Amino acid sequence: MKDLIKQVETWAADKGILKPDNSHKQCLKTLEELGEVSRALLRGDKPGLIDGIGDVTVTLIILAKQNNVDFEECLKTA
Repeated sequence: MKDLIKQVETWAADKGILKPDNSHKQCLKTLEELGEVSRALLRGDKPGLIDGIGDVTVTLIILAKQNNVDFEECLKTA
């Protein structure tokens, strides 16, 4: 998980989207991706579900980084 988080954070930094001011946009992106998860689930689309869950995870890692929250700590409290 540590490697995944670091890779996502590096990718987001390269894209310039780690600014805290972008948090509201990142939250909306998470909701958009969650909608895709819901659609895949309703359609019985397992590959789409897998992709969507991965996308939601990526958006949440970025949202956590934008707000100085340790993503792994979030998983421990879930």
